[in-house]
Amino acid sequence: MRDIVIGLLADPDLPAALAERLSADLPERLGEPAATVDTAQDPFESMYPDHGRLMDKATERIRATSWDLAICITDLPIRSASGPVLASVDPASRVAVVSLPALGGVRLLSRLRSVVLPLIRALAERRVPSELPGLRVLAPDPEDGTVEIVWPGRFHRTRLLAGMVRANRPWQLILGLSRALASAMTGVAFGVLYSTIWALATALHPLRLAALTVATIAAMTVWLIAGHRLWESRSRATVVPDPQVRLRNASTAITVAVGTVAFFTALFAIALAAVAIVVPPAYLETTLGHPVGVGDYVTIALMASALGTLAGAVGSGLEDDTTVRLATYGYREQERRERVED
Repeated sequence: MRDIVIGLLADPDLPAALAERLSADLPERLGEPAATVDTAQDPFESMYPDHGRLMDKATERIRATSWDLAICITDLPIRSASGPVLASVDPASRVAVVSLPALGGVRLLSRLRSVVLPLIRALAERRVPSELPGLRVLAPDPEDGTVEIVWPGRFHRTRLLAGMVRANRPWQLILGLSRALASAMTGVAFGVLYSTIWALATALHPLRLAALTVATIAAMTVWLIAGHRLWESRSRATVVPDPQVRLRNASTAITVAVGTVAFFTALFAIALAAVAIVVPPAYLETTLGHPVGVGDYVTIALMASALGTLAGAVGSGLEDDTTVRLATYGYREQERRERVED
């Protein structure tokens, strides 16, 4: 391992960010401070239906650099007959491709590190990795000698879906909706300042208020998906039928839903602070005609947030489609396919 040059080639966005953090302490964790780690960004095209061609691109990249071995990190979900593939390894070429979504949705850096470290040690010796507790190493491909590493058990599909949603980073979807946020703040201000809204909010049964909250979140989620054409139909598979359309649609729906919940939560925090600052308890008691407490302020903030979310849904229709679609797998997959076809 001494004086070896390790290359980390990553897709842009989350894979690249994780690669940078991974490279910071990789030599120390390998026990070889003299090792060098280089990082680079390069989008991985989807070589559908043969994802094995991802390995070809990685091999070409290592031949054009001073790297001794390469670990490629992609946000592409890779599937085989055995299920979602966590990593594909070519010991002879000293190249491995790690699929970030297969790691799941939590503790990504630690899980990635636990996979990458044994892969580097194995590739340095041009052997099949074996120090991977909890994972299953399949038999080498008789044609090209590549080895696939998969999760055993039944929940690999759920883990893959969670990883796809995590790679989408749903909170960034909402942060980019500036017009929706402006519209939502208008709705929140309306709910905070009008006493009629206060009376209606405190008169509602808690279950009715909860149903209203869920309905507004669902309405904005559906509005975003339909208004920006985020749902991918099977007819968009331009070359061959794509079996992963359903999986990408599920990840898109969950991504937008999680982002909308984050949006609502932020509005609620703003609304609660605004009500607490603007409306004195004595004035609120006079308006409502009964003693008030913290629960009344929370109820009013929830109603204001619901109004703001509905206003934000309408405002989201003014957003640039690309801003919204960049956070979905379907759009990124379409871009990759167009690159391959070109």
